[in-house]
Amino acid sequence: MRKAPFILTLALVLALTFCSIIGTAAPDREEPEVHKYYTSITIQPGDTLWSVARQTDPEGRMDVRDHVNELMRINRMAEPDLKAGMNLTVFYYDTAVK
Repeated sequence: MRKAPFILTLALVLALTFCSIIGTAAPDREEPEVHKYYTSITIQPGDTLWSVARQTDPEGRMDVRDHVNELMRINRMAEPDLKAGMNLTVFYYDTAVK
């Protein structure tokens, strides 16, 4: 009768150990490393910070609102207004090392 709790405890410890080993195993496929780059674009008629954010981050790695706020910050903009012909520094993500 005293062996039952010991065997149950041992089985539980072994199960938890097995699950932790399986959970920390490396995935079969490694995700490529993503790099952040900066470039300058010329604003076209009808462009908005929101459309620029969507164009420069088509995979949606970043929330559009956060992306717009970051664009405003790096371009030192107080208002989100764009004018055709102005140059804007933008950032984008790529797996290629440039």
